[in-house]
Amino acid sequence: MKFRIRAYSARGWRAAFALVPFFWLNGCDDATGPSAPAGDEFIAFSSVSTVNDHACGVALDGRGWCWGANRFGVLGDGTAVELRMRPVEVAGGHRWSAISTHWRHSCGLTVEGKAYCWGGRQYGALGDGRIGTEQEIALAPVEVSGGHRFTEIAVGGAFACALDAGGQAWCWGKGMDGELGVLPIPPADCETLYDGMKPCTAVPLAAAGDLRFRSIEVGSFNACGVTPGGEAWCWGSNGTMNLATDTIRGCPTWYVACSHVPVRIPLPGEVRSVAVGDFTNCALVEDAAWCWGHGLRPLGIGQHDWESQDCFNGLGFCVPTPLPVVGGHRFRSLVVAGLGACGLDEAGRAWCWGDAPGIADAWEPTRVRGAQRFELLDGRDGFACGLTAEGRAWCWGDAASSVMSVPPGTDPGGPIPVAMPEVGP
Repeated sequence: MKFRIRAYSARGWRAAFALVPFFWLNGCDDATGPSAPAGDEFIAFSSVSTVNDHACGVALDGRGWCWGANRFGVLGDGTAVELRMRPVEVAGGHRWSAISTHWRHSCGLTVEGKAYCWGGRQYGALGDGRIGTEQEIALAPVEVSGGHRFTEIAVGGAFACALDAGGQAWCWGKGMDGELGVLPIPPADCETLYDGMKPCTAVPLAAAGDLRFRSIEVGSFNACGVTPGGEAWCWGSNGTMNLATDTIRGCPTWYVACSHVPVRIPLPGEVRSVAVGDFTNCALVEDAAWCWGHGLRPLGIGQHDWESQDCFNGLGFCVPTPLPVVGGHRFRSLVVAGLGACGLDEAGRAWCWGDAPGIADAWEPTRVRGAQRFELLDGRDGFACGLTAEGRAWCWGDAASSVMSVPPGTDPGGPIPVAMPEVGP
Protein backbone atom coordinates (compact mmCIF):
# COMPACT_ATOMS: atom_id res chain seq x y z
CA MET A 1 0.00 0.00 0.00
CA LYS A 2 1.21 3.50 -0.81
CA PHE A 3 0.38 6.56 1.24
CA ARG A 4 -0.06 10.20 0.42
CA ILE A 5 2.43 12.08 2.58
CA ARG A 6 1.63 15.64 3.41
CA ALA A 7 4.53 18.07 3.84
CA TYR A 8 4.64 21.09 6.14
CA SER A 9 6.69 24.24 6.26
CA ALA A 10 9.54 24.81 8.67
CA ARG A 11 7.13 26.70 10.93
CA GLY A 12 5.08 23.52 11.35
CA TRP A 13 7.89 20.98 11.70
CA ARG A 14 6.41 19.44 14.83
CA ALA A 15 3.77 17.82 12.70
CA ALA A 16 4.59 14.39 11.33
CA PHE A 17 6.52 15.61 8.30
CA ALA A 18 8.37 18.78 7.49
CA LEU A 19 9.41 20.72 4.43
CA VAL A 20 12.45 22.53 5.74
CA PRO A 21 14.66 24.85 3.64
CA PHE A 22 18.17 23.84 4.68
CA PHE A 23 21.27 24.96 2.82
CA TRP A 24 24.01 22.57 1.76
CA LEU A 25 26.82 23.02 4.28
CA ASN A 26 29.49 21.18 2.32
CA GLY A 27 30.87 19.39 5.35
CA CYS A 28 31.77 22.56 7.25
CA ASP A 29 33.05 21.31 10.61
CA ASP A 30 31.60 24.25 12.54
CA ALA A 31 28.10 23.87 11.11
CA THR A 32 25.31 23.74 13.65
CA GLY A 33 22.62 22.30 11.40
CA PRO A 34 22.23 19.35 9.08
CA SER A 35 23.65 19.24 5.56
CA ALA A 36 20.71 18.82 3.20
CA PRO A 37 19.63 20.21 -0.16
CA ALA A 38 17.41 23.29 0.02
CA GLY A 39 13.70 22.54 -0.06
CA ASP A 40 14.18 18.89 0.84
CA GLU A 41 11.27 17.05 2.45
CA PHE A 42 11.69 14.61 5.31
CA ILE A 43 9.86 12.70 8.01
CA ALA A 44 10.38 14.37 11.37
CA PHE A 45 11.12 11.70 13.98
CA SER A 46 11.07 11.80 17.76
CA SER A 47 13.10 8.59 18.16
CA VAL A 48 14.99 6.01 16.11
CA SER A 49 16.27 2.44 16.66
CA THR A 50 18.83 0.71 14.41
CA VAL A 51 20.60 -2.61 13.92
CA ASN A 52 22.98 -3.82 11.21
CA ASP A 53 20.89 -3.22 8.06
CA HIS A 54 17.55 -1.74 9.06
CA ALA A 55 16.03 0.88 11.32
CA CYS A 56 12.69 2.00 12.74
CA GLY A 57 11.54 5.35 14.03
CA VAL A 58 8.55 7.05 15.61
CA ALA A 59 7.37 10.18 13.81
CA LEU A 60 6.20 13.23 15.70
CA ASP A 61 2.58 12.27 15.07
CA GLY A 62 3.15 8.81 16.61
CA ARG A 63 3.20 6.84 13.37
CA GLY A 64 5.85 4.11 13.15
CA TRP A 65 8.16 3.82 10.14
CA CYS A 66 10.85 1.26 9.26
CA TRP A 67 13.32 0.92 6.39
CA GLY A 68 16.11 -1.36 5.19
CA ALA A 69 16.31 -5.15 5.05
CA ASN A 70 13.11 -6.98 6.02
CA ARG A 71 14.44 -10.35 7.18
CA PHE A 72 11.91 -12.16 9.38
CA GLY A 73 9.40 -9.33 8.82
CA VAL A 74 11.24 -6.95 11.16
CA LEU A 75 9.87 -3.88 9.36
CA GLY A 76 6.32 -4.80 10.38
CA ASP A 77 4.59 -3.43 7.29
CA GLY A 78 2.56 -6.60 6.79
CA THR A 79 4.58 -7.78 3.80
CA ALA A 80 7.51 -10.09 3.13
CA VAL A 81 9.19 -7.66 0.71
CA GLU A 82 12.90 -8.24 1.33
CA LEU A 83 14.18 -4.67 1.09
CA ARG A 84 12.61 -1.27 1.66
CA MET A 85 15.02 1.53 0.75
CA ARG A 86 12.41 4.10 1.74
CA PRO A 87 10.41 4.08 5.00
CA VAL A 88 7.24 1.99 5.17
CA GLU A 89 4.62 2.45 7.87
CA VAL A 90 4.30 -0.21 10.56
CA ALA A 91 0.95 -1.94 10.06
CA GLY A 92 -2.00 -1.75 12.45
CA GLY A 93 -2.76 1.95 12.63
CA HIS A 94 -1.23 2.31 16.10
CA ARG A 95 0.22 5.48 17.53
CA TRP A 96 3.57 4.71 19.09
CA SER A 97 5.62 6.22 21.88
CA ALA A 98 8.65 4.02 21.17
CA ILE A 99 9.91 1.31 18.79
CA SER A 100 12.97 -0.88 19.34
CA THR A 101 14.41 -3.30 16.78
CA HIS A 102 16.99 -6.08 16.56
CA TRP A 103 18.10 -8.76 14.09
CA ARG A 104 15.00 -10.96 14.12
CA HIS A 105 12.18 -8.97 15.65
CA SER A 106 10.95 -5.55 16.67
CA CYS A 107 8.68 -4.28 19.46
CA GLY A 108 6.92 -1.03 20.16
CA LEU A 109 4.90 0.73 22.83
CA THR A 110 1.70 2.53 21.96
CA VAL A 111 0.92 5.88 23.52
CA GLU A 112 -1.32 3.96 25.97
CA GLY A 113 1.66 1.82 27.04
CA LYS A 114 0.59 -1.41 25.34
CA ALA A 115 3.42 -3.53 23.94
CA TYR A 116 3.31 -5.06 20.45
CA CYS A 117 5.98 -7.10 18.69
CA TRP A 118 6.52 -8.43 15.16
CA GLY A 119 9.05 -10.51 13.25
CA GLY A 120 10.53 -13.89 14.22
CA ARG A 121 8.67 -16.05 16.75
CA GLN A 122 11.68 -18.16 17.75
CA TYR A 123 12.01 -18.60 21.54
CA GLY A 124 8.73 -16.72 22.11
CA ALA A 125 10.40 -13.42 21.29
CA LEU A 126 7.10 -11.73 20.41
CA GLY A 127 5.71 -12.27 23.90
CA ASP A 128 2.21 -13.14 22.70
CA GLY A 129 2.14 -16.62 24.22
CA ARG A 130 3.30 -18.41 21.06
CA ILE A 131 6.68 -20.08 20.50
CA GLY A 132 7.60 -20.78 16.91
CA THR A 133 10.38 -22.29 14.91
CA GLU A 134 13.05 -20.20 13.23
CA GLN A 135 10.90 -19.95 10.10
CA GLU A 136 7.70 -18.72 11.80
CA ILE A 137 7.19 -14.97 11.65
CA ALA A 138 4.54 -12.32 12.25
CA LEU A 139 4.54 -9.73 9.47
CA ALA A 140 2.48 -7.24 11.49
CA PRO A 141 2.38 -6.28 15.19
CA VAL A 142 0.83 -8.72 17.69
CA GLU A 143 0.00 -7.69 21.25
CA VAL A 144 2.25 -8.87 24.07
CA SER A 145 0.41 -11.05 26.59
CA GLY A 146 -0.47 -10.06 30.13
CA GLY A 147 -2.28 -6.75 29.75
CA HIS A 148 0.73 -4.82 31.05
CA ARG A 149 1.31 -1.12 30.56
CA PHE A 150 4.93 -0.18 30.01
CA THR A 151 6.90 3.07 29.90
CA GLU A 152 10.03 1.80 28.14
CA ILE A 153 10.97 -1.17 25.94
CA ALA A 154 14.23 -2.59 24.58
CA VAL A 155 14.69 -5.44 22.09
CA GLY A 156 17.68 -7.79 22.06
CA GLY A 157 18.69 -11.07 20.48
CA ALA A 158 15.41 -13.07 20.41
CA PHE A 159 14.25 -11.47 23.68
CA ALA A 160 12.95 -8.16 24.96
CA CYS A 161 12.62 -6.32 28.26
CA ALA A 162 10.32 -3.50 29.32
CA LEU A 163 9.72 -1.32 32.37
CA ASP A 164 6.38 -0.61 33.97
CA ALA A 165 5.49 2.64 35.71
CA GLY A 166 6.89 1.35 38.99
CA GLY A 167 10.29 0.55 37.50
CA GLN A 168 9.76 -3.22 37.53
CA ALA A 169 11.55 -4.98 34.68
CA TRP A 170 9.65 -7.56 32.63
CA CYS A 171 11.38 -9.79 30.08
CA TRP A 172 10.36 -12.48 27.59
CA GLY A 173 11.89 -14.63 24.85
CA LYS A 174 15.24 -16.43 24.92
CA GLY A 175 16.72 -17.04 28.36
CA MET A 176 19.57 -19.50 27.97
CA ASP A 177 22.25 -16.87 28.67
CA GLY A 178 20.45 -15.45 31.69
CA GLU A 179 19.21 -12.42 29.74
CA LEU A 180 15.69 -12.67 31.21
CA GLY A 181 16.95 -12.06 34.73
CA VAL A 182 14.77 -14.91 35.99
CA LEU A 183 15.60 -18.32 37.46
CA PRO A 184 14.02 -20.78 37.38
CA ILE A 185 12.26 -20.08 34.09
CA PRO A 186 8.88 -21.81 33.87
CA PRO A 187 8.97 -24.78 31.47
CA ALA A 188 8.15 -23.83 27.90
CA ASP A 189 7.86 -25.60 24.58
CA CYS A 190 11.21 -24.27 23.40
CA GLU A 191 12.95 -27.02 25.36
CA THR A 192 11.32 -29.61 23.11
CA LEU A 193 11.65 -27.61 19.90
CA TYR A 194 15.42 -27.23 20.06
CA ASP A 195 18.35 -29.42 20.97
CA GLY A 196 19.73 -29.14 24.47
CA MET A 197 18.56 -27.01 27.36
CA LYS A 198 17.41 -23.70 25.91
CA PRO A 199 14.90 -22.10 28.28
CA CYS A 200 12.57 -19.40 27.08
CA THR A 201 9.21 -17.82 27.80
CA ALA A 202 6.56 -16.48 25.44
CA VAL A 203 4.98 -14.24 28.09
CA PRO A 204 6.51 -11.43 30.18
CA LEU A 205 8.11 -12.48 33.46
CA ALA A 206 9.01 -10.14 36.32
CA ALA A 207 12.80 -9.82 36.18
CA ALA A 208 15.75 -8.72 38.28
CA GLY A 209 14.30 -9.49 41.70
CA ASP A 210 13.50 -6.52 43.93
CA LEU A 211 15.48 -4.01 41.89
CA ARG A 212 13.64 -1.12 40.28
CA PHE A 213 14.97 0.84 37.30
CA ARG A 214 14.51 4.20 35.65
CA SER A 215 15.90 2.91 32.33
CA ILE A 216 16.77 -0.42 30.70
CA GLU A 217 18.91 -1.47 27.73
CA VAL A 218 19.55 -4.88 26.17
CA GLY A 219 21.98 -6.46 23.71
CA SER A 220 22.12 -9.83 22.02
CA PHE A 221 22.96 -11.75 25.19
CA ASN A 222 22.47 -9.56 28.25
CA ALA A 223 20.56 -6.65 29.77
CA CYS A 224 21.37 -3.72 32.04
CA GLY A 225 19.28 -1.30 34.04
CA VAL A 226 19.94 1.97 35.86
CA THR A 227 18.29 2.41 39.24
CA PRO A 228 16.73 5.70 40.42
CA GLY A 229 19.81 6.12 42.60
CA GLY A 230 22.18 5.96 39.62
CA GLU A 231 23.52 2.41 39.97
CA ALA A 232 24.04 0.14 36.94
CA TRP A 233 23.09 -3.54 37.23
CA CYS A 234 23.52 -6.12 34.47
CA TRP A 235 22.55 -9.75 33.94
CA GLY A 236 22.91 -12.36 31.23
CA SER A 237 26.03 -13.54 29.44
CA ASN A 238 29.46 -13.01 30.97
CA GLY A 239 31.23 -14.69 28.06
CA THR A 240 33.16 -11.52 27.28
CA MET A 241 33.01 -10.24 30.87
CA ASN A 242 29.98 -8.11 30.01
CA LEU A 243 29.07 -8.20 33.70
CA ALA A 244 32.35 -6.48 34.64
CA THR A 245 33.64 -9.45 36.62
CA ASP A 246 35.95 -12.38 36.06
CA THR A 247 34.49 -14.39 38.94
CA ILE A 248 31.30 -15.57 37.18
CA ARG A 249 32.54 -18.45 35.04
CA GLY A 250 29.62 -20.91 34.92
CA CYS A 251 25.99 -20.86 33.83
CA PRO A 252 23.12 -23.15 34.93
CA THR A 253 21.40 -23.03 31.53
CA TRP A 254 24.18 -22.76 28.94
CA TYR A 255 27.84 -23.55 28.38
CA VAL A 256 29.04 -19.92 28.43
CA ALA A 257 29.46 -17.98 31.68
CA CYS A 258 26.30 -16.14 32.71
CA SER A 259 24.23 -14.84 35.59
CA HIS A 260 20.43 -14.92 35.87
CA VAL A 261 20.78 -12.60 38.87
CA PRO A 262 21.65 -8.89 38.38
CA VAL A 263 25.26 -7.95 39.09
CA ARG A 264 26.17 -4.43 40.15
CA ILE A 265 28.70 -2.78 37.84
CA PRO A 266 31.53 -1.05 39.77
CA LEU A 267 31.51 2.50 38.41
CA PRO A 268 32.99 5.61 40.04
CA GLY A 269 29.91 7.80 40.30
CA GLU A 270 26.26 8.28 39.43
CA VAL A 271 25.33 6.46 36.23
CA ARG A 272 23.19 8.44 33.79
CA SER A 273 22.72 5.68 31.23
CA VAL A 274 24.07 2.34 30.01
CA ALA A 275 24.75 1.09 26.48
CA VAL A 276 24.64 -2.66 25.87
CA GLY A 277 26.19 -4.46 22.91
CA ASP A 278 26.90 -8.01 21.89
CA PHE A 279 30.30 -8.26 23.56
CA THR A 280 30.97 -4.83 25.07
CA ASN A 281 29.04 -2.60 27.47
CA CYS A 282 29.50 1.07 28.29
CA ALA A 283 28.05 3.53 30.78
CA LEU A 284 27.79 7.27 31.04
CA VAL A 285 29.01 8.29 34.49
CA GLU A 286 27.97 11.92 34.78
CA ASP A 287 29.27 13.03 31.35
CA ALA A 288 32.22 10.62 30.98
CA ALA A 289 32.14 7.31 29.09
CA TRP A 290 33.35 4.08 30.71
CA CYS A 291 33.50 0.73 28.89
CA TRP A 292 34.33 -2.91 29.65
CA GLY A 293 34.15 -6.30 27.99
CA HIS A 294 35.58 -7.58 24.72
CA GLY A 295 38.82 -6.34 23.16
CA LEU A 296 40.81 -3.17 23.67
CA ARG A 297 39.99 -0.96 20.67
CA PRO A 298 36.21 -1.46 21.18
CA LEU A 299 36.56 0.06 24.65
CA GLY A 300 38.08 3.35 23.47
CA ILE A 301 40.74 3.22 26.15
CA GLY A 302 43.72 4.06 23.95
CA GLN A 303 46.92 2.21 23.16
CA HIS A 304 48.09 1.53 26.68
CA ASP A 305 49.29 -1.60 28.40
CA TRP A 306 45.94 -2.37 29.98
CA GLU A 307 45.53 -5.59 31.91
CA SER A 308 43.32 -8.03 30.03
CA GLN A 309 42.38 -11.69 30.21
CA ASP A 310 41.24 -14.42 27.87
CA CYS A 311 37.50 -14.17 27.31
CA PHE A 312 35.44 -17.03 28.72
CA ASN A 313 33.91 -17.71 25.31
CA GLY A 314 37.25 -17.86 23.48
CA LEU A 315 36.81 -14.60 21.54
CA GLY A 316 40.20 -13.14 22.38
CA PHE A 317 40.99 -10.65 25.13
CA CYS A 318 38.54 -9.14 27.59
CA VAL A 319 38.70 -6.41 30.23
CA PRO A 320 36.50 -7.09 33.27
CA THR A 321 37.06 -3.70 34.91
CA PRO A 322 35.27 -0.60 33.58
CA LEU A 323 37.84 1.84 32.19
CA PRO A 324 37.43 5.49 31.09
CA VAL A 325 37.24 6.27 27.38
CA VAL A 326 40.17 8.51 26.46
CA GLY A 327 40.02 11.96 24.89
CA GLY A 328 38.32 13.95 27.63
CA HIS A 329 35.03 14.17 25.72
CA ARG A 330 31.88 15.19 27.55
CA PHE A 331 29.13 12.95 26.24
CA ARG A 332 25.40 13.19 26.69
CA SER A 333 24.55 9.74 25.27
CA LEU A 334 26.26 6.48 24.28
CA VAL A 335 25.52 3.46 22.09
CA VAL A 336 27.49 0.25 21.53
CA ALA A 337 27.58 -0.58 17.84
CA GLY A 338 29.48 -3.45 16.25
CA LEU A 339 32.88 -4.04 17.84
CA GLY A 340 32.96 -0.49 19.08
CA ALA A 341 30.85 2.32 20.45
CA CYS A 342 29.71 5.86 19.68
CA GLY A 343 28.95 8.89 21.77
CA LEU A 344 27.15 12.17 21.23
CA ASP A 345 28.97 15.14 22.72
CA GLU A 346 27.39 18.25 24.19
CA ALA A 347 27.59 20.04 20.84
CA GLY A 348 25.69 17.24 19.09
CA ARG A 349 28.71 15.79 17.30
CA ALA A 350 28.97 12.01 16.90
CA TRP A 351 32.22 10.27 17.85
CA CYS A 352 32.95 6.55 17.44
CA TRP A 353 35.75 4.18 18.39
CA GLY A 354 36.77 0.59 17.74
CA ASP A 355 35.13 -0.93 14.66
CA ALA A 356 31.93 1.08 14.79
CA PRO A 357 29.67 2.60 12.09
CA GLY A 358 31.85 4.69 9.78
CA ILE A 359 34.98 4.07 11.85
CA ALA A 360 37.58 1.27 11.68
CA ASP A 361 40.39 0.31 14.05
CA ALA A 362 40.11 3.46 16.16
CA TRP A 363 41.74 3.27 19.57
CA GLU A 364 40.06 6.45 20.73
CA PRO A 365 36.97 8.51 19.82
CA THR A 366 37.05 9.66 16.19
CA ARG A 367 34.66 12.21 14.69
CA VAL A 368 32.05 10.78 12.33
CA ARG A 369 32.21 12.34 8.87
CA GLY A 370 29.73 15.07 8.03
CA ALA A 371 28.58 18.38 9.43
CA GLN A 372 25.45 17.12 11.12
CA ARG A 373 24.69 17.91 14.73
CA PHE A 374 22.38 15.44 16.42
CA GLU A 375 19.99 15.47 19.34
CA LEU A 376 19.61 11.67 19.51
CA LEU A 377 21.81 8.77 18.45
CA ASP A 378 21.25 5.03 18.11
CA GLY A 379 23.37 2.27 16.62
CA ARG A 380 24.11 -1.42 16.63
CA ASP A 381 26.15 -3.91 14.59
CA GLY A 382 27.85 -1.47 12.25
CA PHE A 383 24.80 0.70 11.49
CA ALA A 384 23.88 3.97 13.22
CA CYS A 385 21.32 6.75 12.87
CA GLY A 386 21.11 10.20 14.41
CA LEU A 387 18.26 12.71 14.68
CA THR A 388 18.84 16.43 14.20
CA ALA A 389 17.01 19.09 16.20
CA GLU A 390 14.40 19.25 13.43
CA GLY A 391 13.80 15.50 13.70
CA ARG A 392 15.52 14.49 10.47
CA ALA A 393 17.15 11.05 10.51
CA TRP A 394 20.59 10.45 9.02
CA CYS A 395 22.13 6.96 8.94
CA TRP A 396 25.60 5.64 8.24
CA GLY A 397 27.67 2.48 8.41
CA ASP A 398 28.68 -0.50 6.31
CA ALA A 399 25.19 -1.30 4.99
CA ALA A 400 23.73 2.20 4.75
CA SER A 401 24.24 2.83 1.03
CA SER A 402 22.89 -0.62 0.09
CA VAL A 403 19.68 -0.51 2.14
CA MET A 404 18.76 3.17 1.81
CA SER A 405 17.80 5.49 -1.01
CA VAL A 406 20.85 7.74 -1.47
CA PRO A 407 20.18 11.25 -2.84
CA PRO A 408 22.48 12.47 -5.64
CA GLY A 409 25.55 14.24 -4.34
CA THR A 410 25.48 12.54 -0.94
CA ASP A 411 28.81 11.36 0.44
CA PRO A 412 28.28 7.57 0.62
CA GLY A 413 30.90 7.30 3.34
CA GLY A 414 29.11 9.72 5.65
CA PRO A 415 25.59 10.07 7.03
CA ILE A 416 22.79 9.52 4.50
CA PRO A 417 19.44 11.31 4.97
CA VAL A 418 16.44 9.02 5.33
CA ALA A 419 14.22 9.49 2.29
CA MET A 420 10.52 10.19 2.17
CA PRO A 421 8.19 7.22 1.68
CA GLU A 422 6.83 6.44 -1.76
CA VAL A 423 3.91 8.73 -2.55
CA GLY A 424 0.94 7.32 -4.42
CA PRO A 425 -2.27 8.76 -5.72
